[in-house]
Amino acid sequence: MTLPHVSAVGKTRFRSLTSAGLQFNSHVLKPPVSGEQPRSSPTSKEEAAPLRNEECRNSPISQFKWPESGGSFQSFDPIFVRDSCSCRRCVDPSTTQKTFETANIPGNIRAEHVDVQADGRAYITWEPDVPGFENHVSIYEASFGIRNANLESRLEATYNVPGPRIAWRRNTVIQNRLSVQYNEFMAQDRILLSSLDQLYRYGLLFISSVPSHSGSVSSLARRIGPLKSTLYGPTWDVKSVPSAKNVAYTSSDLGFHMDLLYVDNPPGVQILHCLQASTQGGESLFSDSLRAVQSIKHSRPDHYAMLETFPVTYKYRNNNEWYQQTRPHIETETVIVPHEASNHATDVNHESVQLQPSVKAINYSPPFQGPFLVNIGNTPQPPPADRAIPASSKAPELQAAQRSDNREFRKYLDAIRHLKQELEADEAIYEQRLDPGTAVIFDNRRVVHARKAFKDEGGERWLRGAYVDGDAWRSRWRVLREKANKNHGDR
Repeated sequence: MTLPHVSAVGKTRFRSLTSAGLQFNSHVLKPPVSGEQPRSSPTSKEEAAPLRNEECRNSPISQFKWPESGGSFQSFDPIFVRDSCSCRRCVDPSTTQKTFETANIPGNIRAEHVDVQADGRAYITWEPDVPGFENHVSIYEASFGIRNANLESRLEATYNVPGPRIAWRRNTVIQNRLSVQYNEFMAQDRILLSSLDQLYRYGLLFISSVPSHSGSVSSLARRIGPLKSTLYGPTWDVKSVPSAKNVAYTSSDLGFHMDLLYVDNPPGVQILHCLQASTQGGESLFSDSLRAVQSIKHSRPDHYAMLETFPVTYKYRNNNEWYQQTRPHIETETVIVPHEASNHATDVNHESVQLQPSVKAINYSPPFQGPFLVNIGNTPQPPPADRAIPASSKAPELQAAQRSDNREFRKYLDAIRHLKQELEADEAIYEQRLDPGTAVIFDNRRVVHARKAFKDEGGERWLRGAYVDGDAWRSRWRVLREKANKNHGDR
């Protein structure tokens, strides 16, 4: 993609759309002639070159026409352009935070001076500008129009999303070999980035040749973000112990679950590093709950709706601790996605976009489930005496309420059985024995994990674990993608 620029044989046009009749006014900024020193960047509104078209200069501007690519132009509201200024006055270079508020941008703002340099960089002074920003000059890179050309490019520039998440079954994991070597993961940012891309897409990543010492899991975690300390500490051991305070610390079969759903902010990813595995059994199992709920949404929308709304309580009450949270199985968020023109699309800045619900997180942890709090089919309490239901109608109304309550609970039971069936289907389960030197990193808000029972007589199964918050590892991922994109652009 070629960025717009002024060359010796071409001209960059910077056009503005006036409010009067929505007519275009344009001007041409000529490049420095051969042998002439390029103009220095203006530092105040007096130094900025004025618009060549006096009519455009004195007209209130309703939209900018910004050079994009292939000779086309992109329209922007001038308030958006002013708000996007990232010069040292508008964005503090130390804190990287804005120094003005969007609400303070005057509604009648217009460009008073525009100067496009030979490299395509634009310098703009505004009238009126944000209060307190006298003699301010906004500076925009040549790529501003391209980065903001459409919704897809803006999302890519803001979130650096590489593509959709991939719902998987066992064969998908086998075919894609979701594994990386420890030394490469720790030493090469390129490998780390591809690994985090994989973690985003599949929610599952295996690390091989991990040094067999207890601190390795901390090193792996810190490579992608700060350790998340919980009631179990910054790191923890998974091994069979007498009088265990958690089912994970036994040799029993441990069904599919996610960790710490009983806390306000469950961990984003979990890391398990195998230090010893000399027992019979104890294989690790993984299943993709995102694929499961997508399948349910397609085949039984009513079950999906119930999983999205029915409140389930998760609880840890042991060892002088009491944690408890109530949440549905499916948590969604509304996202904006590019969409082909249709009757269901919303026109935002002349773009065809769609507001679409997306699965943000899934909650599934039967071993740590607490008692249900609502919709359990019990008879509602009678009203106070001053609002008593007449005797003639009391029994039918209470019975009707009970039947309705009971139906909701039974609908939920049908839905949760459906989810269990999807997760535990043979073709959905990826099984791997974690041997010493192997670690697994998985999305704790998407991938459920389980463990087969094992015999610990004469042997030991020892995993060391750690957590990292979802925001933390995604921050690392975005920074790496930004760095890779810049390096690619420099070549």
